[in-house]
This record gives sequence, C-alpha cells and structure tokens, in this order.
Amino acid sequence: MHKAMGLPVPLTKDSNSNVKVQSKKGKQLGANDVFIIDEAPMMPKYVLDIFDRKMREITQVEEPFGGKIVILGGDFRQCLPIKRYANRSELVNLSIRESRLWNKNYFEVFKLRQNKRTLPEEQDFAEFLLKLGNGELETVEDPDYIKVPELCLETEDLINAVFGEAIEKNDYAELFKRVILTTTNERALEVNNEITAMLEGDTRIYKSIDKADDGEPKGYIEYPTEFLRTLNSSGLPPHELKLKENTPVMLLRNLRPSIGLCNGTRLIVKRLHDHLLECEILTGEKKGNRVFITRISCTTEEGRFPFILSRRQFPVKPCYAMTINKSQGQTLEYVGIDLMEEVFSHGQLYVAFSRTISWDCVKVFVNPEKENWTRNVVWKEALS
Repeated sequence: MHKAMGLPVPLTKDSNSNVKVQSKKGKQLGANDVFIIDEAPMMPKYVLDIFDRKMREITQVEEPFGGKIVILGGDFRQCLPIKRYANRSELVNLSIRESRLWNKNYFEVFKLRQNKRTLPEEQDFAEFLLKLGNGELETVEDPDYIKVPELCLETEDLINAVFGEAIEKNDYAELFKRVILTTTNERALEVNNEITAMLEGDTRIYKSIDKADDGEPKGYIEYPTEFLRTLNSSGLPPHELKLKENTPVMLLRNLRPSIGLCNGTRLIVKRLHDHLLECEILTGEKKGNRVFITRISCTTEEGRFPFILSRRQFPVKPCYAMTINKSQGQTLEYVGIDLMEEVFSHGQLYVAFSRTISWDCVKVFVNPEKENWTRNVVWKEALS
C-alpha cells in the first residue's frame, strides 16, 4: 500500500496489494504455476497473507495462494524481519512461523543437511556455523557471549587485514572480492570513506538536495539544511557520496529489475559523470552488463523521523563495507567482521560468519577490552 505522495508504509495485517486483476502484472501472476520466495525468514508474516489474498482474487480459486505452489527458501538461524523499536517478542511474532498459513500446515518443511557454500574440506567450519546459529557454542557468565576462534581473530587493524595488500597494489579485482561487515550504517559509512581515501585516483563528491515534509498543508518545513545533511538512515544514500572510478557500490532501490538493477545489487562505478554514474553489474545473471544510474528522490520510512526526509541523490552506497543485515543472501570471497559495536539481534553473528567459505576467508575484530569474547544473539523460540 502507498499513500498519495507515493511513500511506502509499513506492512500490517490490513495491508493489501495494489496489483489489479486485469493488469499486465496481474495476468502474469495468474499465469505462473510456481512461486519461489528466497530469504523468506526475513520477510514479515503479513507478506504471506497479502500474497494469499491477492492470488485468490486473481485466480478466483478459494485455496491457499489460489491453488499455486509456493516454495519458501531460507534459514531461521538468520536475521528476522526488521521492525523499528520492536522488542524480542514482537520480532519473533512477526516471523512467517507465526503466520496463520504456516500454522494451518499448508507448508511441508524440508531441511537441507549439507552446507553448499563452505568448501568440502572445511567440515570443521561448517559445524562451527551450525553451533553458532543454534546457540550451542561455549559461553561465559553472560549466556550471550561466545569466544571468537583464535585463527580468525584480528587484534590490530581490520581494514589492513582485509584490504591491505590489495590497496597497496591498487588491485581492484581483488578489492571487489573483499567486504567488511558492520552492525550499523554509520560504521559502514565511516569505513567506506576511509578505504576510498586510501585508494589512488581523484575523489568526486556528489552532494544531495534534502527536503523535509511533515504532511501538513503548508508543505515543506524549513528545517536547517545543515541538520538534514547529517541524517543517515537504512536505505538512504549519504548526503555526501564520495566516489572514485572503480569503486564498488550497492544499489539501494529497485530501479529496473528486468535489467538487473534491484535493491542489493553490487556494481562497479566505471565512469563518473555530472548527472549520472556509468556502472558495470558485479554479480548475478546480468554480471558484466553496463548500466546508467541517475539521481532519484529517496525517502525515509514513516516513523523514522518526525517528518519524511526526501533526499535527491544517486541511490547507491560504496560497499567496501556494508551492514550484516544487508549482506544476507550474498556469498563473499573474503570477509572482515567489525564487532567494535556488538550485534544486537537474532542471527546477526551467524549471518556474518556464514557469508564466506572457510576459516581462511574471515577475519574478526572485537573490542580489545573484551579480549576475544563477543555477543551472539540466538532466540531459541525463533528456531523452534
């Protein structure tokens, strides 16, 4: 559902799809026999309800999902749906496991037994990941704290440990394979700017145009521009976007899924123009394709601030570093995990460790005051 000004609103049990039965999209949905939803544990349970109602409407068949086959893929050890200011019980209750469709046993559960991401000879790493995700590792007095294995612990400089040699050689091919995962957007932005400054080449800074609207008839409120520029939110590009040629970036909006421009797509910036970015898709079936990114107006979700912030900017962020939640679903060749600020929600540490293939491909930096102990949040009720 969208309000008149075109902003997304949070999904609730009363939300509905705006796809019309006789529209092109409605006919395409009705013509499909099987639907596959990947990373399903991350979506709120209301998505299943909305999809169920819409498919019954389109097909005129009063069976679950209009009689269509729906395949959900995912791992409940990973991050749950995101709901701002929600507590533990609210987040667990938002999971698809709490959906009326799930509880009516419309789904048959198949459990995969083999980790296809880790290398065959890394059975020890695969077993560690399972114990980490199940909350079965050794803990200290606080049951949430586990010991980081010595062989992947980094005690001095995570950026140098992950990117050092590639930065010295200005080896972009190697840089693209490496990512630092953080817990917050603020920390990711800090790391991205630091790495960008370390690389050769001229930095180009693209500044956004920011406006605030509280929905009142008087229109835009004159909040200080300096204040709006400091605001940073999930899914929102920074006010000052610092880029160099060959910088890897992540797309923050669905622009044209048909050509591979989806939220979360990683790209390489090949040319920096005044009013557009010339990029090359880095991952997926459209890998290698050249695309052009223009500025668009990106808005914050309702409730994030006392107003809606509209930021006209290129909808990308550098992705030498990204948040753990944003990395879910991706396979990365080499990962640095920045735990100076600890994980705070179910499955985050498991997601961070499980993005790569072996012990040799992960480095972890923890707060030196805590030696090699770090928090691991596992809510058992989310797994059962």
